[in-house]
Amino acid sequence: LTKTTSAAVSVSQAVTPTILGDLQKSTAVQGGITHRVNSRSSVSFTSQYSRLIGAQNAGTSDLFTAGLSYSYSLTKELRAAASYTFITRHDSTGTARSNTVLLSLSRQFTALP
Repeated sequence: LTKTTSAAVSVSQAVTPTILGDLQKSTAVQGGITHRVNSRSSVSFTSQYSRLIGAQNAGTSDLFTAGLSYSYSLTKELRAAASYTFITRHDSTGTARSNTVLLSLSRQFTALP
């Protein structure tokens, strides 16, 4: 998009076995955008929609995920980040929602042989 902003979109479809040996079909559309605010920080938004179709009487479930994150370089080696993720799943049993906040501190290092 620009020198400081990038975006990505993907679509996928798969047939996978469940833990009980049945097959389920999944279709997913996901996308994201990242913006580098300055040389030390960036902000990202991601989103995904999935539909799972189970075998026989397993039914269909819809899953929507959206997330926002902010990352900041404290020093050359230390990075702090904060993120929020919202998930909602709807199927024949009802709707479930989840909210997650994650704070992290990471250190970059080089392992020598």
